[in-house]
Amino acid sequence: APRAGLLFRVGLARRSLGHLDEGLDAWRDALGLYEAAGDVASVGAVTPEIGLQLAWAARWPEALEIAMRGLAAIGEARTYDRARLQGIAAIALGWAGDYDSAVQMLDQAVGVATDLGDDLLLGEALAVTAAHHFAYLEVDLARETAERAMTLLEGSAGAWNYVSAAAFAAFAHYFGGDLDRAREVAEVTTQLAHRLGHFAGQMFGERVRFFTSSCRGETRPEDFIAFAERDEALCRAAGLPFEAYSTSFRATGEWRLGRLDEGMRLANEAAVNEPPSALWGFAQGYRFLVTAAAGERERALAHLAELEGFLPEPGRANPNGLWSVAAYMIEGAALLGLPRETRDLYDTGLQMLEQGAVIRFDGASNEMLAGMAAEAAGWDALAVEHFERALEQTEALGLRTGFLETCLYYGESLLRREDPVAADRARTLLDTAREGFRAIGWHWHADRAESLRPGA
Repeated sequence: APRAGLLFRVGLARRSLGHLDEGLDAWRDALGLYEAAGDVASVGAVTPEIGLQLAWAARWPEALEIAMRGLAAIGEARTYDRARLQGIAAIALGWAGDYDSAVQMLDQAVGVATDLGDDLLLGEALAVTAAHHFAYLEVDLARETAERAMTLLEGSAGAWNYVSAAAFAAFAHYFGGDLDRAREVAEVTTQLAHRLGHFAGQMFGERVRFFTSSCRGETRPEDFIAFAERDEALCRAAGLPFEAYSTSFRATGEWRLGRLDEGMRLANEAAVNEPPSALWGFAQGYRFLVTAAAGERERALAHLAELEGFLPEPGRANPNGLWSVAAYMIEGAALLGLPRETRDLYDTGLQMLEQGAVIRFDGASNEMLAGMAAEAAGWDALAVEHFERALEQTEALGLRTGFLETCLYYGESLLRREDPVAADRARTLLDTAREGFRAIGWHWHADRAESLRPGA
């Protein structure tokens, strides 16, 4: 037992230094010794800690394996360790795409924590529940659950779980369009995560902190590229398998600068390297969008054909990545001038809004995207309603870049009406977009607004 305990602590130390594989070797040895000795209490105590570290490193199959070994050892008793292991198993299942099994496990974990009257345990169970909601873009549920977890865990011995809850609260507030609260929580998340060696929490916090500044128009594309490089370095140093998204962020900066060849190269690299998880689809859809923006029609259509089997299913929970596919497909199809004869993308846009998703990762308005989908389906009056709401909402929430993008795409939409009154409104919108994008260095968008102006 003393050797097993030492090996367990060695594993934690190696993980804190970013050496997860070496830490996992020590943990497996420790767990094997406990199991061989029939030490059920120690197996129940260490497996949640090991599983939690693996889950936050996105090593879901291994996290599930460890959690199930722990559950098998401790039996059916409704104990503290059982609730923790059920939460970890739920995260592993949910982020791997098994929504229903994850919900069943989460309900059991929350139920045990509630019955035991343990606020720290309940806070941990709610933190993993928030992570599950985020994995399926259930933004309102993620925000409410994460904030409740933070309240239970704040100022307690559960600092690690507090960071976990705060990380998803920050992202949920961000996607919900509340930049002030998102930034406030992200600051706390980043600082505490750095002290604890909670690398995934640090990554999430730093992403939200930067994205809020970008949405407000406080950064330029060069800043986006520099941030993406720092983000990639953190992922690599900590062994987090999310570098593909860092590469997508770099592609975003290049596109905004008008350097589409480099943007396409990076977007393709991200799509090729995107790891399997509930987020899968983000880089796939983004590659299509950047290729469409570059005017590479045939290549974009080939990417679009690859995405057709990966749209969200209406009326049910869908992984976050599939919602991303739909959002990028709407904008990319509009850039290519592709009509959609069915309601599929429009209904998807509505469901994203119903779940509380006000903006996309890059600050694009989901109301705007609903307007673009409605226009593609031939519902012009409905498109105008969504575009007008998008203008009002983005301005009220201080979503500067989302406002300018809405001006751009709404202006372009109105020009297609061949109506003098609509053309006057379009000219005003496009002038606003052009000047606004010039001020923040978004060259591609400014040039597009200029080229679309009547008489240009």
